[in-house]
This record gives sequence, structure tokens and C-alpha cells, in this order.
Amino acid sequence: MKKKLIIVTMLIGALLALFIWIYFQEKLERTLDLSFKNLTSEDLEQLIAQIKNPLEITHLFLEGNKLETLPETIGNFSNLKELYLSGNQLQSLPKGISKLRDNLDSLILDNNKLQTFPSVIIELNNLRLLSLRSNQLQTLPENIDKLTNLGWLDLRNNQFKSLPITIKNLNKLTILVLAKNKLQILPEHIFELPNLSHLDLSENQLQTLPKGISKLRDSLDYLNLSNNKLQTFPSVIIELNNLSDLDLSQSQLQTLPETIDKLIHLEVLFFNDNQLQTLPEAIGKLTNLKWLVLYNNQLESLPENIKNLNKLTMLILGENKLQTFPPVIIKLINLHELDLSRNQLQALPKSLANLTNLDSLDLSDNPLPGITKEILINEYLRGREPRKLIFGVQE
Repeated sequence: MKKKLIIVTMLIGALLALFIWIYFQEKLERTLDLSFKNLTSEDLEQLIAQIKNPLEITHLFLEGNKLETLPETIGNFSNLKELYLSGNQLQSLPKGISKLRDNLDSLILDNNKLQTFPSVIIELNNLRLLSLRSNQLQTLPENIDKLTNLGWLDLRNNQFKSLPITIKNLNKLTILVLAKNKLQILPEHIFELPNLSHLDLSENQLQTLPKGISKLRDSLDYLNLSNNKLQTFPSVIIELNNLSDLDLSQSQLQTLPETIDKLIHLEVLFFNDNQLQTLPEAIGKLTNLKWLVLYNNQLESLPENIKNLNKLTMLILGENKLQTFPPVIIKLINLHELDLSRNQLQALPKSLANLTNLDSLDLSDNPLPGITKEILINEYLRGREPRKLIFGVQE
């Protein structure tokens, strides 16, 4: 009986191995990776001519080559679902690419030389992801709304100053990346996008936010406004009460409003590289907060009720003006990462050892007279060294 059981088990194992092998063979047959082969447009045309069954290919990788154009025969891959063309020298796309309309759902054109939006893209009406980052685009076509299935549009690092009003008709759009463009005023029609959940506006020239952004209160959960020209906290953000991730780093903020406690769903908060001297008491009411990044400000202390942030796992306070270790930190018992580097700390509390979940502790570039790394571990951490411990003067 035991012998039969062993045989059955071996047969099941062999069949499982066979199924796995077949699965990966099929996957390999369906994926054609020609990335980083120094292919020219002529090389690619010759290769395509040699492929016997282009209809079997569903994923085509052509990244990091020397393609200036694509051959019309790219349309032979009419079952393609994903086409990766990043890191080439493309200035346009051939009409033949329209033959991919039935199945293509992802088109990646990052880091090319597109100066105008290829009009043939509009015919790819099943696209769900379109990435055009790091080109030289200034405008989108008015008929962009024909891409009715588009859920992710990445326009990072281009030359956009505005967007067509028709973009508001992209009802399935959930992710819009407009980082590193030339936006001085935020186009209000993007506030009409009913399902927009992720909006990246970092590295533009925005000085304020229009009130219309409050229309996104029900859908928006990620907002990145870092590295703009904001001098004050835009009060309209408080109305975006479903935000879970807010980035206002690299701005010129000096204060935060007490009304910040209305953002009760916040889990990630970036305020690094500002000019904050104090934090409002209301920040202690953000009890869902997990990451709080305050690097490079002018903080001298922390509010007492920050102790209520019992879900906080990361607290970054490096490069501030802390002269004494904020005792309230010891009550944040779920901290995994604590950064107090580049402050003016003179001493540490022995209760530091109570932070038993610390995996990363950075105390570098503080005076801390009389405390060596060995003393820190043995006397202040009770012999438990975090996985990552940075101490002493760093170059």
C-alpha cells in the first residue's frame, strides 16, 4: 500500500512538472524579446520577415535599440497584447500599427524622440496603458477621448503646458502622470475624470491648486505635488478626504493647517525638504498613518499627541534642528525605521530599547558625546542591533 502511494505521488509530481514546463514553453513561445540588440530599423524589418508565425506572439520587447522607424509589417503581430519600444529614436509610428487594434492593451514608448503625438495611436481603441514619458511632446490630440478603454496615461517628462478639454471623457482613466512638465496652471477638465485615483503633478511650476480639484474627493487616493512652487499648503487638499498617499515634498511650506486631521485615510505623508518649524497637534489624529517623512526641515520638537500614530512604521526626521531626543517617539512601538540623522542630539534615552521592532536606525552626524556604537548597542538597545544601523560621522 505504501509503495503504491509513493508511485502515485511520484506520478502526480511528474504530471505537475510537465504542466509547469508546458506553461512556460507556451509563455516563451508567445514572448519575443529583442531588447538591447542594437537593432536598426532595417534589421528589424529583416527579422520580422523571417518569423513564420507572428500571430503566436503576444508580447514584443524592442527596448534599447536604434530604431528610428518601425516597419509597416509590425502590423503582422495582430495578436500582440503588449508592445515595448522604450529607449529608441522613434519620431513617428507607421500606419501598420493600427492592425494591432483588436488586442493591444499596453504600448510603451518612453525615451524616444516623439515631438508630436502619433495620430495612429488613436486607432488602438483597446489600449489600457499608454506610456509616453521622456519624449518632447507639447500637446495631445483633441480626439484623445477615442481611447475609451484607457486606464493609465503616463506623460512624465515632456513639454506639456495644457491638456485638451476632451481628456475629461476618458471615463476609465485611473492613473494620470503629468510629472516633470511645464504646467503653471492645472487644467480643470482633469477634475471631471470620474475614476481618477492616482494623480502625479510633481516637478511642474504650480503655485496653487484650483478649487475644482475637490471634485475628485470620492476617487483620488494618491496625489503627488512635490517639487512645485507651492509656498503654502493648498487648503483645498483638505477636501480630498479619501487620500491615502500625499506628497508635498520639496516645496516651500512653513506651516501645516490644523485641519489636516480631516485627511483621516492618510497612510503615507511626505513633507521632506520644506521649511517646517513645527507640526500641528492635529497630525496626531491621522491614526492610519504608516509613513511620515519630514527630512530636511527646521523642526526642534514633535507634538505630544504624535504618540497616537500607533500604525506608524517609518519616521524620517533627519536634517532638522532637534537638540533633544523627542521622548514621544518611544511610544511609537511599531516603528520599523527611524531616521534622526544630521540633527544636534546630545543624548539618547535608555528607553530607546523599547522600540523592539526597529529594523533600521540612523543616528549618524549627531554630537552624542560619550556614546560609541558599542555603547549604543549594549546600553541603549540592550544588545539588540537593528538590521541596518548607521552611527557616527558619515562622509
